[in-house]
Amino acid sequence: MHAFSCFFSLLFPDVTSGCGTVSWRHMEMEEILWKADIVVYGQELYRYKVDDDFYDSTFQVFCVFKNDDESLPLPQNITLERVDPVTSCSGTNYNLNEDIILAIQRTESGNFQWHEVNVVPDGAAFEASEENLGRVIWICGLDEHQEPEGSSIDNGLPGCPAIPEIYRECVTCSETSTDYTCSGNTIHSSLWIWLSVFAIAYLCGYMT
Repeated sequence: MHAFSCFFSLLFPDVTSGCGTVSWRHMEMEEILWKADIVVYGQELYRYKVDDDFYDSTFQVFCVFKNDDESLPLPQNITLERVDPVTSCSGTNYNLNEDIILAIQRTESGNFQWHEVNVVPDGAAFEASEENLGRVIWICGLDEHQEPEGSSIDNGLPGCPAIPEIYRECVTCSETSTDYTCSGNTIHSSLWIWLSVFAIAYLCGYMT
């Protein structure tokens, strides 16, 4: 009986107590940003208390990779609501003044918040490394980036990364009941399910 409980809990885990039981799978950066409403590159400057329980922050935007409403351009400095404390479902984690790529969405108040399209340990923020910035510019919908409203080339900020002159088809993502495809890679979920079953059964054999 214990072996069965072990097997079931590992195969169908509660991601966190706050999130409940979900059918979770890891998402690559491309899929998270492709699904996000808005994607920006920049850094969080500082946080400030808005009431007894929550902190908002000021985020400086270097580049807008994706905007859900072109009639509402993003300014250079935006407000992120409720960045602290976070729920147990949140996997977003970064430091102040760290250059990051961030998925966000609009709030009813006209500000922004993290757009966490997946729960912990996946999050809405990614290191703005040269490699990641190079991957982002090829995601469909993020390949026509623009500077934030009011920015200028002499403001000393990094700005948007350069687009290579060579032609390359942009990366898109799609999901069906059996396959997940993104960045040209297809994962057959049925195969991974069986591999997971065997791996979990092996682990539970040592835990019982």
